[in-house]
Amino acid sequence: MACNAPTNALAPGTQKSESAASDPATIRPQTAKETSSENGELAPGTPAPDVSLILHHGKQLKLSELRGKRVVLFFYPMDDTPGCRAEAQGFRDHFAQFQDRDAVILGVSLQSAESHKAFIKKERLPYDLVVDDRALVSAAFGVPVHGQVTARQTFLLDENGAISHVWRKVAPRSHATQVLAALGGN
Repeated sequence: MACNAPTNALAPGTQKSESAASDPATIRPQTAKETSSENGELAPGTPAPDVSLILHHGKQLKLSELRGKRVVLFFYPMDDTPGCRAEAQGFRDHFAQFQDRDAVILGVSLQSAESHKAFIKKERLPYDLVVDDRALVSAAFGVPVHGQVTARQTFLLDENGAISHVWRKVAPRSHATQVLAALGGN
């Protein structure tokens, strides 16, 4: 399944530290100081698209309504598959730490509201999932879609709605701690 795809290849704009051989846990995000993007991908330092989000419970929300908070927008391939469960559980298990850093977590995939509700219930997820069944949010952020799944990518937005970090490749089991590190201490 798509959620178990290897994560050791790097997409353009994603960098490894000098000491990182092939361990996907060492993949680091682009930061605001590394804003070059030859292929038109959204880069740190640019404003996030002000898209309308449809949440799993039916509420519609413009991304700009979250200004004043930091936003973790993580795109994942599919509800209730092994890698996606691991990634979602990581954000769940560290949810209080994200709240302490005044960060909102939103997961985005192409599944229906019903699928998201079942996934939330099964995994006891304390955050909202975005229904992107027409891939409009994915397209706005330049996240590749293959068939019925999105690529696994994460965007961290600052309080002003600008992109501060981008992870183009994600190691599902350690990703929540990577994002927490980018948010810094509180």
